[in-house]
Amino acid sequence: MTFVPMQTADGQWTVSGLKLYYDTPQEAILAMEKKQYIETVKSIVGAELGELADTVPNLHKALFDNGYASGGADPITDEEAQNAGFRDSAEFYSAFTVLEKLNDFFAGTDVTGSDYLSTINKVRY
Repeated sequence: MTFVPMQTADGQWTVSGLKLYYDTPQEAILAMEKKQYIETVKSIVGAELGELADTVPNLHKALFDNGYASGGADPITDEEAQNAGFRDSAEFYSAFTVLEKLNDFFAGTDVTGSDYLSTINKVRY
């Protein structure tokens, strides 16, 4: 985002009409960039990770309660996984493993290291 500083009548600088004043336009821009950075971190942790922390345990429970787990009463088939956009059921279960590891992380349980980003990228792209 581009911030455009404006000089006030008293010679100070502000950005986006906010009631924050700075001595130079550069200070105003840097302050707004820092503010945007802080707000982005808050958004990611508060909204996106918060939603995952709330959702993942329910998905984990449903997988096993409904028998969808590999070896369960009604496991996810290749066709079902493909209809949902996965390459096959193995890719679905790999993606689910990432969710399980997030669930462990949120619960404070040790998470075994692996290339989880590779799995996320396969599903994402």
